[in-house]
Amino acid sequence: MGSSHTKEDILSQEMTDPQTQDWLCLNVALREATKALAICTHHRIAAFHKHAKRFIGQLAPCPNQNCSKKFQQTQQWCIACREWRREIVEFCEKGYVEKIDWSKYHSSKWMSNPYEVARVLIPKAHSFYYKSNEFHEDIRFTLSYIENSLAFDVDKEIIQKAWVLRNSFKRKGKMKITNTDLVNSVDCLIKLLEFPSIYCHKAVPPAVRKLKSLLKIEESSCVIL
Repeated sequence: MGSSHTKEDILSQEMTDPQTQDWLCLNVALREATKALAICTHHRIAAFHKHAKRFIGQLAPCPNQNCSKKFQQTQQWCIACREWRREIVEFCEKGYVEKIDWSKYHSSKWMSNPYEVARVLIPKAHSFYYKSNEFHEDIRFTLSYIENSLAFDVDKEIIQKAWVLRNSFKRKGKMKITNTDLVNSVDCLIKLLEFPSIYCHKAVPPAVRKLKSLLKIEESSCVIL
């Protein structure tokens, strides 16, 4: 009979595998980048809402309980919902505006809830996305906001590479990657975070330093921070 292996033996063997260690390093890098981007995005969402509210001024609340859901024609919307829609459109990348299904959103909440405004720019975001851990754990929320708004002006190629990284990581069955994939992935995240419009937020530089340190760690000493 062959020798039996305990759970500890199996886990120890798996954790000493270089490709598993690299996967863990990428897990840390993606987590740190996502947290920093989420904090930065929270501030940008609040800043845009404050700017738009000041520009639009004091208007009577929506009397129709969500014009965006009740009326297909914008001309039928109340003045408050129309003004907020106009501000959102001006804040969106032009190519994204035509993809918006306005009936999915609560236009009557735009005046009071910055995150309902931001939800227009984040496809598939549920109504309380900003209260969930998912917002800080899945980079797709901030990538969507960065990609579809004019707030960041980030190179499209970097955004697309970040999407490929996120989707590949989420769908990967085996928790293993090559060292080359690790280096390329972390480098992509660093380039995204180092764009001036993102890097200027105080939460980002520490995350960049942490990501750069990961690239310097020997494979045998990679640990979850």
